[in-house]
Amino acid sequence: MEKSKALKIVKTILIILALSIIIEAGVVAYHFVINQLYQKFHFIGNETIEIAKEDFEIEEDEATQTITIKNPDGQKIYNVSLQMKDANQDVYLRILYNNDAKFMPKENADATKFKVYFPSGIETEEFSLNYAKSQIDIENIDKVLINDNIDYMPEITFSFVQMLIVFVVLTGIYGIYKLYKISQGTEKRIKKEWLFAGLALVIGVALVFVNAPQVRYDEHAHFWRAYEIASGNIISRTTNELPNSVIDLFRRADKSYPNKEIDYETIQEKIGEELNEDEKTPFAVGATGSLTPISYIPQVIGIFIGRILQLSPMIILYLGRLTNLLAYIAIVFFAIKIIPSEKWKMIIMMIALFPMSMNLAATVSPDTVIIGVSLLAIAYAMHLKFESKTITFKNIVLLGILCMIPTVCKVVYFPLCLLVFLLPKEKFESKSKKILSWIIVFAIVFIPYLGLNRIVALGDYEIAIRTNMTEQILFTLSSLPRDCLTALNTMYSEFSNYFFEMIGGWNTIQILSIILFIMLLIIMFKKEENAKKLEFTKKDKIIFWIMIAIETLGVVAAMYLGWTQAKQTVVEGVQGRYLLPILPLLCILLSKGKFEWKIKNKEMKYAIILAVIYIIVCGFSIRSYM
Repeated sequence: MEKSKALKIVKTILIILALSIIIEAGVVAYHFVINQLYQKFHFIGNETIEIAKEDFEIEEDEATQTITIKNPDGQKIYNVSLQMKDANQDVYLRILYNNDAKFMPKENADATKFKVYFPSGIETEEFSLNYAKSQIDIENIDKVLINDNIDYMPEITFSFVQMLIVFVVLTGIYGIYKLYKISQGTEKRIKKEWLFAGLALVIGVALVFVNAPQVRYDEHAHFWRAYEIASGNIISRTTNELPNSVIDLFRRADKSYPNKEIDYETIQEKIGEELNEDEKTPFAVGATGSLTPISYIPQVIGIFIGRILQLSPMIILYLGRLTNLLAYIAIVFFAIKIIPSEKWKMIIMMIALFPMSMNLAATVSPDTVIIGVSLLAIAYAMHLKFESKTITFKNIVLLGILCMIPTVCKVVYFPLCLLVFLLPKEKFESKSKKILSWIIVFAIVFIPYLGLNRIVALGDYEIAIRTNMTEQILFTLSSLPRDCLTALNTMYSEFSNYFFEMIGGWNTIQILSIILFIMLLIIMFKKEENAKKLEFTKKDKIIFWIMIAIETLGVVAAMYLGWTQAKQTVVEGVQGRYLLPILPLLCILLSKGKFEWKIKNKEMKYAIILAVIYIIVCGFSIRSYM
């Protein structure tokens, strides 16, 4: 039965793919027919004649000016355009020909061109343009065009990008329909880790290909660093070489970096470029050279495969995105699977499926590793606290490794190691083993951090120095009231930015972020059916608050000292995504069963809302790059 269902889904997807191809083929056919019609009616395919202003004959009286223009070749006229240098609104412009006259309206919204059509064509030796002197400055006139061609005709080519967009949209609609049908049926429990995996895979793959390779989240610099590591250069140096094709992937036409104008047309042009690893240049990857290789393990796997297969740099970038996405899905899958409470599972799933989380997972950003492993570390600590009968050194070592990974990526997340203090003392064989466990976790977290950072520090990567940290520290220590004012100023001016960036990111309109936040609140405060009694002691709550406070202050302090210009009273550089590893701690701590709300097949209904939101998100992204 399950096999037949899987075959049915595969058949449906193949039908959607075929339908997408047919739709794109229909668009191509339509453009071909329109192109032929436009040529027949002389909208395109004309031999355009340009009449410079020097060849005008100008007459004027007190109120009007008249420009007389000769038809140099005596050819049939199908349209006449008056090209302006700058915009020129509110003009009553007439063309006079063969004892007849016609109004000449604006051709475009910019009001830089006025154009009149003659469907059957006219034959005349000359014609005149008449207008009020007060409405057109003769100096603003550029030229007159006879039989001008329209310049907005699309190419008659089959676009795989458009076909893919149609496929993603139709697949999304089909997915929403199936989820809706399930939600209308009998109550059916679906494991949340599998629901997450299915949603994240579809959403993530869509974002991988919908979002153009961009400088958002510094993807260009992270790609260069990941490629450097994949080439065997763990330590970043200015003498390390990268292929010219990889360096140029984000180069502007003027040879500067980074190119923020990459669109689907640019992708099509670059996707066929050869890698040519023999043509290399010493290249400094910049500030990303200071990041440890652990941040880039998933991306490096994809890039390494692409290098072995000698694929184009653009395809290698996409491979890096895909392996980063798959690693993220796998890590969060296990986080949801092992965390005890059904409510906590939903909290982890919601945060992991935030548009910001998924946008990062669909790039080569190292933040993916930080967010995913932070969720897994929290989930594993909750599993040990509430579900494990005893805690072994093997459990402690694994918890230490999970806390170590985000720390070596960004040291501000070191408070995760305080999770070890949440573990009940009765689950250890003795008090000495409990204390030894604390020591092991701290050693696993900080020894690799110090070691890896010493290794990375051997590099000579180039970082632009924009701050004076010594001056900033002196300024901060000099006045405690001013520090408090800085914190208040920052929260007042930036809180909404932090909130919407943390949830939605750049391609999510604010109302969608608010809907997602409301969904998270409903999950947090709705009473859980058949809930286990999972309660925190007063000591546990204090530890949670300490972790949240230190991580939050660490993020803010890092940006204040390392990014904010000295003597500023507002912290610069803090982005909402830096707070994502902290959010699950806060949500788990505050989650309480405050109200009853019977929601049948609630997981499916949440999934439907998420699917609709992501169709809108993908649509916004597509519009940005068309």
